Amino acid sequence: MTRIKRNLQRTYASWSQTKLNSTDQGRALFTLAWFHALIQERRTYIPQGWAKFYEFNDSDLNAALNILNARLSQDGMGGVKWDYIHGLLGNAIYGGRIDNAQDMKVLSSYLQFYFSSNVAKTASTPLAPGVVLPSSTNLGVSFGKEPEDCLTLEA
Repeated sequence: MTRIKRNLQRTYASWSQTKLNSTDQGRALFTLAWFHALIQERRTYIPQGWAKFYEFNDSDLNAALNILNARLSQDGMGGVKWDYIHGLLGNAIYGGRIDNAQDMKVLSSYLQFYFSSNVAKTASTPLAPGVVLPSSTNLGVSFGKEPEDCLTLEA
């Protein structure tokens, strides 16, 4: 979990100037940061995590961020067509690097779970054991300075 936490902190630092229009947007961005950190962390456990090393990087994250922000700005959280998000992230951005059928199933499962209206409903929705969505629209609080507030790990 330490590497995931460092990955999240690095992402938040790069997003520190991002303006949030709503708590929903903050939750969606945290979910994206978590998803990106998680799929990068899976590379540590080849061949159990992924069949091979995939070069998921900041370009993928930034492209996903732009798509997510555009959809949220246009449609709001309740109007986002999640299948559209799944298609772009799963076929073009992240999935465009994957050439193994089982790895593609894993990526699709993550996309279905993390990017849905159910996960982003409330701040108390857990993304994983001990990981909850932030409730603030202030990136300085939610993302920039205290990302560990969203990671309440149990010993």
